[in-house]
Parts: sequence; C-alpha cells; structure tokens
Amino acid sequence: MEINIKNIGVESAEKIKIDRPQWGYTEYVPNVYVQIAYNETGFDVKFTVEESNPLCEKTENFGNIHEDSCVEFFVKFDPENSDKYMNFEINAIGTVKAAIRTCREDFIFLSQEDIESLNIKTEILENSWTV
Repeated sequence: MEINIKNIGVESAEKIKIDRPQWGYTEYVPNVYVQIAYNETGFDVKFTVEESNPLCEKTENFGNIHEDSCVEFFVKFDPENSDKYMNFEINAIGTVKAAIRTCREDFIFLSQEDIESLNIKTEILENSWTV
C-alpha cells in the first residue's frame, strides 16, 4: 500500500483503514487505521486498533511480538538504490521487534538504543488502543 505522506502533525494526517490483512490471516481481524506524517526531524506513524482487552504478554523487545495484539509497519527509504527496508512490530504496550531487512530471512535487529530513540507512545482505552 502506498500512502501520500505530508509535512503535518500526525493527528491531522488522513486516517486510512487497513483492510487487507497480510499473510492470509483471516481469523480475528479488528478494524485498524493508520496515520503517517513527517517533519524536519523524521516521521510519525500512528495506529489505532479497535479492540477491547488487547493481548499484551510480551514485555521484552525483540521477542515474538506477533503472538500479542500488535501492528506491523514496513518502510523502504531508498527503493531505487537499495533492497533494504525496515520492519517494525509493536504490541499494545509498546514492546518492539524491529530490524533492517532485505528479505524475511536476511535481517539485522535494531539495537536497544535505537528502539529507545523511537519515542513510542501507547494508550489502551476501553474499546481501542493506539501506538
């Protein structure tokens, strides 16, 4: 999915519904929305997931985040010159698994210091959560 990213605050960015789950997953799929924006220091991504009582068992970064309620974000900064992309998996309490990849099997995890620099914020409400 390609998204037009604007230089505005993420709260003002278009809210796009993600309606095509990856990997053929068809069991439980809550409504998920994403907003993306950038500024002079980087970019912001906000996911909103309509889900009550999200599963949040993973508390250590780089674990099996996909077993919890989580969102996943892929970004390729220089597609004309590199096959590398970044992959972020984040659960509802902000636990992260992130790597630089060329494919699923070829990757280098970000460092703990890199993860800490991401400024991840989460909020769990009665019927939804955001990251």
